[in-house]
Amino acid sequence: MTRSELCLLSAALGVALSNALPAMAQPKEPGDIWEVTNEMSMAGMPAGMALPQRPPQRVCRSRNPDKPPIADSDRCTMSDVKRSGNTFTWKMACENGSGTGEMTYVDKDNYKGTMVIAVSGQTMTMKMTGHRLPGDCDAGEQKRQVATQVAAAQQRASDAQAMQCKSAVDTMMPYMLRPETGLKCDPKYKAELCSKVQSPEGFAAVAPRQPSPGAGMPSGDLKEVGEFCGFSGTDLRARMCKRADEQETLDFLASSCLGYARLDGSPSAKPADSFGSVIIARECAGRTFSSPPAQKYRTFCSAAARQNLMQPATADAGATAPAKPEEKKEDAATRGKKLLKDIFNR
Repeated sequence: MTRSELCLLSAALGVALSNALPAMAQPKEPGDIWEVTNEMSMAGMPAGMALPQRPPQRVCRSRNPDKPPIADSDRCTMSDVKRSGNTFTWKMACENGSGTGEMTYVDKDNYKGTMVIAVSGQTMTMKMTGHRLPGDCDAGEQKRQVATQVAAAQQRASDAQAMQCKSAVDTMMPYMLRPETGLKCDPKYKAELCSKVQSPEGFAAVAPRQPSPGAGMPSGDLKEVGEFCGFSGTDLRARMCKRADEQETLDFLASSCLGYARLDGSPSAKPADSFGSVIIARECAGRTFSSPPAQKYRTFCSAAARQNLMQPATADAGATAPAKPEEKKEDAATRGKKLLKDIFNR
């Protein structure tokens, strides 16, 4: 028998706390203090092995003449409780087992009894004795304490989940909000993410990401985010880069728009057709040491030069044969260096 099964048995045999109920629903309930001892055994257990035993416990039980002083647990529930004279009998239903119990009052301050339960194919037996101590107690207090603990644990779990959902928005990773992750995120987090990606800050975080090389692996790239939100990432880029181009939002243009076509936002191999090309032609091209770009445009022009360096060379219209890969690479490098030299005269 596994440790978890023993824990379940312990709960099933009434030594766990009683079922938690909302604290506000638990008025003061007169009860008696009992000192209880439980001894467990299992049929067919090899000699020398012993089940873990609990030391005597003091518990507060409701003063109810129609129910034995045994508590339900959070995993097992008593039912069909019957009384005949000084003897109670009942049935138990647990998460993965069931059983029966019997208890007899020896006198008004002492009882003894036995419970038998089958768990995962094993039959377990518990012998119980109880002795009532002087004084009384509030039987509802224990239930209120358990209810408070359960509510606190539920709140901690809810807070942890909310943090994970918020992290998905902060990092712009939509897969964390999908049902298959097991998180039950409020729909507001999806709305926040989809709104954020349409802002310059959110778009700039997502736009540089590349698709994951592994099938089904999330990358949080623009296409994935667009599909999650229900719009085309390419169309979104076209709208945002057009506005940035018109308003000369240079940092955004440099980080998210260079190398993409002004017409539809798709990757462009023709720098003259790309976002920012008008600014590049006006403010960056042909500059020398004595006539550098204006301070406002220098960072942008540097980014444009790097982008030009990475662009593949295009064949001349009159070429009769495609350039060799080595020639393309050399031509791209030469063009990039030339533009850098033109801008900064280095």
